[in-house]
Amino acid sequence: MKTTLSYARPLTFAAAFFLAGCDLGQIGKGLDEPVQDATRSLERAIGELTRNSTQWQATLQTLESDLIAQGQRTLANEVQSLIARGTALVTLSSMCAVDFLPRQLKEALKGLLAAARGEPKPPPVPHFCSVDPPSVDLGLAPIERPTTLNVYGFNLKPSNVEATVVSASGQEQRPGAGLFNVATDYMATFNIRNFPFEHTSRYIRFTLPDGEFKAVGISQLPG
Repeated sequence: MKTTLSYARPLTFAAAFFLAGCDLGQIGKGLDEPVQDATRSLERAIGELTRNSTQWQATLQTLESDLIAQGQRTLANEVQSLIARGTALVTLSSMCAVDFLPRQLKEALKGLLAAARGEPKPPPVPHFCSVDPPSVDLGLAPIERPTTLNVYGFNLKPSNVEATVVSASGQEQRPGAGLFNVATDYMATFNIRNFPFEHTSRYIRFTLPDGEFKAVGISQLPG
């Protein structure tokens, strides 16, 4: 049985992760045929979210099943990614809470200490919490993959998060302009649909200035 999670502000984060991770151009293409069934399912899901936003997960799971039954695999994959992002954000709110509050309180006290000493306030320290999806499957065609790999945390900035694709031999690839973006203090996104992975690519590493990192494995086609 699938567990439905609730969240105090589901519509706010739903809009955020939808716009960050969903390929709207591909959704438009997915609606070409059959248009009516898919649009009815999407409209019904939007209505249900409006009426009862706390049941967002059950609504999206039903939508995903409907789209699969209609043969709308691309749309269904996008909805599955939305479910994963929503779950990750709910998890983030609880998972990070254990570290987030004491870290933030400690940083606040360090700021007060600096002020008492007449010193500049130290900058916020970034931390990672989770990633979505947990791995990258290159066995899927690019259109079948989630558009982005997201890393969640807090105090994230373009200046303090580095993304690298590492090969089996240790060689490193850096994403070009537009492929990696730190959209908010809480999420960085890596475009795994358009990044030019190689057959030797093994994992993606996200690194912070203090050496903290998250590694995401890459699955290659066999052979």
